[in-house]
Amino acid sequence: MTQPAPLTDEQPIRAWTDIDPKDAVSLNLAERLDITAPLNENGERCPWPWEPQQLVGAPMGQYRCGYCMAMVMAGMPHLDYSPEERTLTRENTAEVAEWCGGRRAGGANELVAFDQFGETVYARPGDTIHRDGFGEFTIRTASSASARPVPAPEAPDGPGSAQTAAGGRTEGATGTGGGER
Repeated sequence: MTQPAPLTDEQPIRAWTDIDPKDAVSLNLAERLDITAPLNENGERCPWPWEPQQLVGAPMGQYRCGYCMAMVMAGMPHLDYSPEERTLTRENTAEVAEWCGGRRAGGANELVAFDQFGETVYARPGDTIHRDGFGEFTIRTASSASARPVPAPEAPDGPGSAQTAAGGRTEGATGTGGGER
């Protein structure tokens, strides 16, 4: 198999899933940046992601990819642990809350609240919620020029309504989501 010419701006990027394993024998996606590659949990490109899908019928189940050490399933395409992020708007509050395992909050239900490390954090419209390859969430405030404390919304007194001592969140807080739905 001959190597293609160096990548130029005119060449389209190919998806690794469009290449059959038998045609990928000599490919190394760590070097071939003109072909997409799934990322492992650490954000590193898998050099040869075709291994898992070739193990159809193997009595293995879940295992670590021999090329990038990502957790994958035998007989299925390589998992992609690419990070995701979503910017919160008043229109997508319910969708973002479901995506991050949080809940709608605030007087007009325009906030997204989720629990992390025993505290509840709040994202407001314009904030970006980022999920890394490990499933941990980070809130970047809309005015990310300064790490300002963001006070928690007013909550009625009663069980489960106590606010954190810090009074909310600061930019760059991380957690695993998983609040009430």
